[in-house]
Amino acid sequence: QHKVTVGDLVQCEKLHRREAGEKIVFGTVLMVGTKDFTIIGKPTVPYAKVKATVEQQTLTRECLSFKYLARKRQSRFLRRRQYITMIRIDEIVVEPGAETVDPPPPKPKRLLDLWANRWLDPVETADVEMLPGGDEGASPVPKVAEIYDGSEHQPGSYHRRGLTSCYRFWPDPQ
Repeated sequence: QHKVTVGDLVQCEKLHRREAGEKIVFGTVLMVGTKDFTIIGKPTVPYAKVKATVEQQTLTRECLSFKYLARKRQSRFLRRRQYITMIRIDEIVVEPGAETVDPPPPKPKRLLDLWANRWLDPVETADVEMLPGGDEGASPVPKVAEIYDGSEHQPGSYHRRGLTSCYRFWPDPQ
């Protein structure tokens, strides 16, 4: 949980498949307030979202861990660095009339898109087989959509990979 205002620079856990300059949205907001009003969520505020920009993906400073067992004359010294994402808060949106359901994630063009956990090169996406859309003037559909409907094999797997339109965390009911 972070208490943020517009313009804040926040350090959070690594957000996968995000690069510097990308816009992201956080949909789990526990409380929103100004000088005039305060809205407390039960457990979240469904119509509030926080829009942010990824500043950089980086590593934290070294955390040192030293363990010593006196009777065995053993010691272990570890250095560890954690992957983090630095984000800048652009806007806090409160729209009571807005739709609270997120749109479905886009279907992958190939099965490898989803499971490779990396961005595909333009050379790799150029040879993707596409079929004409069902309706007149509809955009073409990838051929892999015939065998895979794009559903999650495990709840939360799209969220962890950064494929959803909005980041949502516990205790969000969605």
